[in-house]
Amino acid sequence: MKQRHCCFLVVLISLFTMSCNRDPNIQVDVREVDFLNKTGNVIEGKLVKSEILGSTDIIVFDTLLMVTTSNPEGQLQVFSLNSLEYLGSFCKQGRAKNEMVKAMFASEQVYYKNDHVILVLFEPPSTLKEINITASLQSGNTKIISSQECPVMATGEVVFLDNDLNYRFEYERNIFGINEVTGIPTRYTVYKDRKKKELKFFKTLMNTESPNKTLPYIGCLHKHPHRNFLVHSFLNMDYLLFMDLDADKYFAIHQKGSITFNDTYVHSKSQMTPHFTDAAKSSEYLMFLYRQGEYTQKTTADNFYPELLVFDWDGNYITGFKMDRKLNRIEYDEINKVLYGRNIEEELYAYDMENLIP
Repeated sequence: MKQRHCCFLVVLISLFTMSCNRDPNIQVDVREVDFLNKTGNVIEGKLVKSEILGSTDIIVFDTLLMVTTSNPEGQLQVFSLNSLEYLGSFCKQGRAKNEMVKAMFASEQVYYKNDHVILVLFEPPSTLKEINITASLQSGNTKIISSQECPVMATGEVVFLDNDLNYRFEYERNIFGINEVTGIPTRYTVYKDRKKKELKFFKTLMNTESPNKTLPYIGCLHKHPHRNFLVHSFLNMDYLLFMDLDADKYFAIHQKGSITFNDTYVHSKSQMTPHFTDAAKSSEYLMFLYRQGEYTQKTTADNFYPELLVFDWDGNYITGFKMDRKLNRIEYDEINKVLYGRNIEEELYAYDMENLIP
């Protein structure tokens, strides 16, 4: 009886292992989940700001709404999140000490340092700068407190860990030329104390019908608000790759039944709408705009209203909703439980999530 019981346990463990990693091309545990076409009702947003002239991107942090713009007199505008009152413009276009030729958000990084709000901005082609937002608001002038060259920004992303410019995670989207890929095109590297550690998540190059073999691997990084925990979302695949750098724990989730990295990537699929696009983060949840469900596919070609998929940081699908309009950027106000969405017309909408997310 004891021997039979042991054999039964071995079979169960084997089956569990198979279900958790049926894609040998990924060298982490992969858990099959089902989030496709599982979203609930349409949620309706309230227009809170009709236009911020020349706005290009938004970030919500604490009680502040920060907006990058194409206005050379102030490429960064700051508003009160509670009243949407204009607080100031910073990062005038130029080459002076406290100016920037161009100001762009860098992986949406904003944090506290010595009780001051610090925002990381990217100045192409390869410079990352820390802007002291608190000091800038107090003085009325842009306060750039540090600057660092990061060449990888030309083709990828850099995320600072522990809010330290010398401790960083680099994601290179393509280490080859577009049509010269001979191996895994992406590279993930952690730099700390002048030492580097490369993280290898893929075993062999995925077969593709397209000469652009980078398509399956392209995506974006999303950092936990308080932890050294990153998620890589994929633009053309139904995967989320979780990287808990403090615990040295790595895993992925995958929509069951969808194409895997062990299959062949069909070129025609690259012409379809993307999978995971933008994301908003809180201490408990990751919220993604997703465009592969039936709801998105049934809207007109000019609209493609996305769905909002909500996951926790353990990779569990929590809930989801259908969005009432086309959005290209989202941010989450964790204090008031409000999701903000921006469209290409530069309109800003607010979605009350207090009774929608557990």
